[in-house]
Amino acid sequence: APLICPLGCPEFPEVQPCPAHCAALRCPALRPGQAKLPWLTKLVRSLRAHQPLHPAPLSPARTLLLITITFPHAEQLLKLEHCAHALRGEPGVLWLVAEDAASPSPRVAEALRRSGIRHTHLAHGPTRARGNAQRDAALRHVREHNLSGIVYNMDDDNAYAPRVWNELRALGAGRVGVLAVRRAVYPPPRCDGHFLPLRRVERRKLRIDRPLYDNRTGRFTRFEAGWCRRGSWMSRKLGPRKFCVDMGGFAFDSSLLRSRVPSGPIWDFSGHGGESELIEKLLGPAAGPDALQVRRYRGLHSTRLSVLGK
Repeated sequence: APLICPLGCPEFPEVQPCPAHCAALRCPALRPGQAKLPWLTKLVRSLRAHQPLHPAPLSPARTLLLITITFPHAEQLLKLEHCAHALRGEPGVLWLVAEDAASPSPRVAEALRRSGIRHTHLAHGPTRARGNAQRDAALRHVREHNLSGIVYNMDDDNAYAPRVWNELRALGAGRVGVLAVRRAVYPPPRCDGHFLPLRRVERRKLRIDRPLYDNRTGRFTRFEAGWCRRGSWMSRKLGPRKFCVDMGGFAFDSSLLRSRVPSGPIWDFSGHGGESELIEKLLGPAAGPDALQVRRYRGLHSTRLSVLGK
C-alpha cells in the first residue's frame, strides 16, 4: 500500500507515495534482509543528533549512582555508548556497570574509559539469568563502599531525557521515588522527538506505566501498568505485585540499603521482575504505595526503545 504523507501537504494527495522530504523526517527503517547492527547504529546516531541540552544541575547536586547491567552480545558496546551519550556533560555521576561475565572484559573497559564518565566496572558470573545476580552485586558494592547518593537502574535499552537527572537529584533523604515510564506510542514521533500531525480520524495511543493519584486529595489510587491490570497474563502467571513499578520507574536514597538491608543479598529475586520486592525491602513490609515520593516533571521520564530491546 502507498505511504501517506504524514504532513498532509496539499500538493501531495493522500493516495500518492510519501514524498522524499516526508520520509526523511522518519527514523531509519529496518528493511527486509538488512543486518540489524548497522541499522541500529544509524538509528542511535539519529536519535543522538536531536538530544536536547542538559539543564543546569541542582545545587548542591547529589551524586547519581547509576547501575547498568550488560552481557556479551553483538550490540553490547553500542548500547553502552548510547547510555554514555545520555550522561555526557552531566556532573556528579558514578556509573556502575556490572557485566554478566567471569571477569571485566577489556572491550567494555575501553568503552567505559573512552566515555570519560566516572565509573566502576564490575563482573559477576556468567549466569545468564536476567541480570539478577549482577544487579545484586552492584547494589552490594554501593552498600559495602558506603556510597552516598541516588540509586537508579539505568537499563541500556531505555532512552533518557536530560531533565530526568535533576528530578532524581530532588529525591528526599531516605525516600523511594517513583516515575512514569512511557513504553510505547503510536504513531511514533520523528527522530527529533517531535510528533507529526495526525491523519483524518487517527488517534495517538500511549502505553505508560505509572501510579495514579486523586487530583482532589493527592492520595494514591492505583497503578496503571500491565502487571497490575486486573486479569492480566503477568498477574495470573507470576502472581500479584504490591508495587507495579518498572525497572526504570523508581529511584531511592542509597542510605536505605544500609538501614533496611544491612547485610546479605539485596536483589535476591530469581524470576521475572524483582522491582516490587526491592521496594518493599526499602520501605518496610508495612509501607504501601502512599510511601512513595512522586517525581513529576513535564516531559519524558524514561522511554523504552523497542528497537534497543534485548
